[in-house]
Amino acid sequence: MTYQVDILFRKYAEPLKIHAYRKLNNIEDAEDAVMSAFAKIVQYADTIQHVEEIKPYLTQVVNNEISAILKRRAIDLESPDFYYNETVTPDDEVIQSETQLIVDSALDLVEPRHHREAAILYYRHDLGYSTISKMLNISYHQAVSYIRQATDKVGRILRKQEINYE
Repeated sequence: MTYQVDILFRKYAEPLKIHAYRKLNNIEDAEDAVMSAFAKIVQYADTIQHVEEIKPYLTQVVNNEISAILKRRAIDLESPDFYYNETVTPDDEVIQSETQLIVDSALDLVEPRHHREAAILYYRHDLGYSTISKMLNISYHQAVSYIRQATDKVGRILRKQEINYE
């Protein structure tokens, strides 16, 4: 099927922006996600000519952009510079390293195994949901669900151990 990107943009940009806004809760980021997605579609225009159903494809491309924005936000929030204009001290690095070891050990206890595997790929190897779903031969939504459930289980494990991980 042949698609013209300008027609796709006129038809789908606004619904995709609404979709992105619901996930990001920020209109500028939602617009950026849609614009970045369409920039990639233009870049790989020959690829979309082989796509049977375009709407799910476009939604997936936007979802990938949303994931990238959320990851950047998480990195910004984890960065000490986000809160302070100070450099990280060696003591801070030790505390952060020890905290990471505690969280990693709790993650190793997560059951069932497929939840743990998805979370390890996501948190330790910094892989996206799409990549994880392909690696584990599961759907995108299952990957998201497994990671969320594993994260919840890690929180419960840490609370049971009465560890203050904040």
